[in-house]
Amino acid sequence: MLGIASRQLPGDSETRYGVRPVLLETFVDPTRFAGSCYRAANWIAVGKTA
Repeated sequence: MLGIASRQLPGDSETRYGVRPVLLETFVDPTRFAGSCYRAANWIAVGKTA
């Protein structure tokens, strides 16, 4: 579902707001979740925020 949503979002956003995002960001609590669904959707981890 995450992969489908991330492919659909840019076109929907451009249609609705006139802006096509090139990056998506999400926040995950690593103490509770391993992030498996993000790896399955081919997302790339770029680091932790502070």
